[in-house]
Amino acid sequence: MIEIRKIKVALVLFSVFFLFSGSINQVLPTTLQLAFYAVLPWIIAGAICRSKLDGKRLDCFFIGYFRYLYTKRFSYSSHKSIYQPQVRKAQSCERFQ
Repeated sequence: MIEIRKIKVALVLFSVFFLFSGSINQVLPTTLQLAFYAVLPWIIAGAICRSKLDGKRLDCFFIGYFRYLYTKRFSYSSHKSIYQPQVRKAQSCERFQ
């Protein structure tokens, strides 16, 4: 079954591949270029759309995933981010009286 979101994802992948078409066309022979630009984005889009995305929409899943990749260096305390190298520094505490 053809889904609208599968077509949209395939078009996004095609446009990304098309941005790098100069270097891709140098590597691939002419006969494989059609398969690369038409078939490969469709197969990748199908795999992405079939995968389990934790019950989220496709765009929300990838936005959350890339946000996690960016912010995983940080820990949070009292709603303030703490940079991870700061946490790894030697800590000293004063004696409680």
